[in-house]
Amino acid sequence: MKTNRWFPIAIVISLLAISCTKYPEDAIITTNFKYYTTKDLYKYIPRDSFINLSENSRKKKILEFCKEELFLKDAIDKGYNKQSKIAKKLNDFKKTSLINIYFEKTVLDSFVTEDTLRDLYEKFKKVITLRHILISFRTKMGYSKELAYQEAERIYQELKKGASFERLARKYSCDKKTADKGGLLGNLTWNTMLPAIRETVYSLKPGDISEPVISGMGYHILKVDSVTERELPPFEKYRNFLKDTFVKTNLRKIRKKYREMVNLIKFDYDITPKKFAIARLTDYYGRKVKSLRKEGEKVDGIKILKLFPLNEVLITWKGGKYTKKDLILKYEHSPKRFLSSLFSPLSLTTFLEEDVVNDLIYQKALRMKLDTTKEFSSRYEKFFRTILIKEYRTNEIVNSVSPDDSSLFLFYQKHKDSLYMEPPKAEVRVIIVSSEPLAKEILKKALAGENFEKLAEKYTEIFKSQKGYLGYISDKQYLNLGKIAMQTPPGKVYSKLIPYGKSFAILKVYQKKEASPYPFQEVKSKVKADYLEQTRKKLEENIFNSLSEKFKLKIHWEKLNV
Repeated sequence: MKTNRWFPIAIVISLLAISCTKYPEDAIITTNFKYYTTKDLYKYIPRDSFINLSENSRKKKILEFCKEELFLKDAIDKGYNKQSKIAKKLNDFKKTSLINIYFEKTVLDSFVTEDTLRDLYEKFKKVITLRHILISFRTKMGYSKELAYQEAERIYQELKKGASFERLARKYSCDKKTADKGGLLGNLTWNTMLPAIRETVYSLKPGDISEPVISGMGYHILKVDSVTERELPPFEKYRNFLKDTFVKTNLRKIRKKYREMVNLIKFDYDITPKKFAIARLTDYYGRKVKSLRKEGEKVDGIKILKLFPLNEVLITWKGGKYTKKDLILKYEHSPKRFLSSLFSPLSLTTFLEEDVVNDLIYQKALRMKLDTTKEFSSRYEKFFRTILIKEYRTNEIVNSVSPDDSSLFLFYQKHKDSLYMEPPKAEVRVIIVSSEPLAKEILKKALAGENFEKLAEKYTEIFKSQKGYLGYISDKQYLNLGKIAMQTPPGKVYSKLIPYGKSFAILKVYQKKEASPYPFQEVKSKVKADYLEQTRKKLEENIFNSLSEKFKLKIHWEKLNV
């Protein structure tokens, strides 16, 4: 039987292979099927973040890594990797990943060159002390770029004649936060600087002043006070961050280049949507969905499509075509995005064109053998590992715990005095007023024994509809009122005014309730959540311990400095 060359045979073999009883000196974790070095560990736990963790956190990370590796091995032994749904996810990921890699090779690599990244790395090193004078587009006369530019240019000409930058910033800058400081923005780096002014700033030397530069805020006149350098990680360790930063900074250009690539594919392959067939299909689909919803019936998009009597060609290209039937076969088991496009001819046309383009790019990627590259193998291996462990946890742990009411009640009985206690509470009425003299007068009357409810009905400015009655409150409610209420004896008025925001409160406690467990039915949902969490955690640890013994797991802590 021929095996698809992209299937993760290497992954499976590496996990199933029985290693020798002797391990190399750099082995930090050993099992009876594989050994691991720090290099293996750092593939999943980035080194820089790992070494900066506390000793306890590093131990937890290592144990979690070991747990996942044993779960992965057990999942493969049990045939999880042969399940059809896993195979489908792997196929889908393969296609998406190869399309992305093709995009990177054909579009990104034309922008993100080695020289570009090294130049950006040098820029990231620089720390620039920067000042600016901002002239906003908004003036007393309204919104005007022309007037803002004229004002900025006038100020720039003054600066060229030797005027003080700091003085003009204080006098003219619309950035009030920096104007009083002579326009000082502080010490800025490439990634903390406004994108619109970066290139100009980095072209200036200390003491230089720029011509007006436009941004979304207005026109900036820029002055560099000083340039220093900071220490960064080595270039290779910083590469991915630099690449991500460059891509984000140049998204508009990259998207334009991508659209050009897509349009070229459409032209080369003569991708042609069939407008009338698409319009007939979307019209039928829209009317049918509307009718079903009006009648309160369930909408099954694939079923509706199958009922449509025509099977016309919806789109053609060199070497291929899609009919309604072809699309149903392709998307019947994952129809969500496809069905959402069926409500308008434009949406369906866009979907069909994108789908064909992606298929063609995928075929190009295969012809370029991108599925044999290091980039693809690394992404594929991580995805394979992730979905297999997730599926294993779901089946072996999550779905293995399904409590009935009796189990939940027994759990509640065991933990009610620790997890489900209602805190002690005090029955309280308050009078809250904004005037301190009035509050003192009311407190005096309350302490003298006047009817507190009537005083509350007459004076309180907050909780007036309930005459200041708050019911039973705990020590963590109503700012500091709850805490003071718990300190006040039943039947007593607290002897001092209580600050309550910008107002003052007078408080009386009527009676108190001791702490007691909440009734089971009131906390049943929390009991279930706690039960599932504790039981699944215990089951997971039991499985890990069992697999550790089965696969002879040994962690060489002395080599890990933890």
